[in-house]
Amino acid sequence: MKTKWIAVIGTGIIATSLVVTGASFAKTDDAEKEIRNGTIPIPRTTEADYPGMAKISFDQAIQKALAAVKGKVLEAELEEEDGFLVYEVEIVGQNRSVTEVMVDAGNGEILAMEQESEDGESDRDREDD
Repeated sequence: MKTKWIAVIGTGIIATSLVVTGASFAKTDDAEKEIRNGTIPIPRTTEADYPGMAKISFDQAIQKALAAVKGKVLEAELEEEDGFLVYEVEIVGQNRSVTEVMVDAGNGEILAMEQESEDGESDRDREDD
């Protein structure tokens, strides 16, 4: 009798482990993917340290963003995104859509682009080069 209970409890533990493991590997939609290929990881530091950590300037980041999305710059800032130092450049295009371009602060590569729709929602597009 005791052996049967141990078998039932063991089976339950294994089944629960498989469900939890499967859920952790479940695919999320593109809007919730994280930036994982930045070159400057942000350890626990303050925003005041960010400018000294960046390897490219605001002007260089803006030029990279404008090369990817034609338009005019609304705003640009240096910030932490998913654990990496990036420039976030907001550009308004000729069709009046606003696109956020994430530029790696280390090498100037475009990490992600996110276009706001008319209802204020945004969709993130990845650069998978």
